[in-house]
Amino acid sequence: MPVKIITAVATEPITLSDAKLHCKVEVADDDALITALITAAREFAEHYTGRALAPQTLELALDVFPTGTIELISSPVTSITSVKYIDVDGVEQTLSSALYTLNDYGVSAGVEQAYNSPWPD
Repeated sequence: MPVKIITAVATEPITLSDAKLHCKVEVADDDALITALITAAREFAEHYTGRALAPQTLELALDVFPTGTIELISSPVTSITSVKYIDVDGVEQTLSSALYTLNDYGVSAGVEQAYNSPWPD
């Protein structure tokens, strides 16, 4: 499932000053390196755990609507901006938010059909 980053992490969950304090670094000589290491460590941890450690906006693209829940590969998920699809005429449509819900219970999140609402063709 291809995922694209729409809005990247704006603020790392660990600050430069906290990292320097933890590493007992008092000079500014390696600030750029430490900042890069903070980002690399967060990205590795997110990839390894499948969990988002900082707010970001992701886009998931699928070839077809699944028969059930659309499983989201990264969690926690706080909201869904939109669900878009290409209709049978080849035109992009936005699915009404009344036709789906976010199931964010448990370890993984998913987009589920609202009660008695079918997915588009």
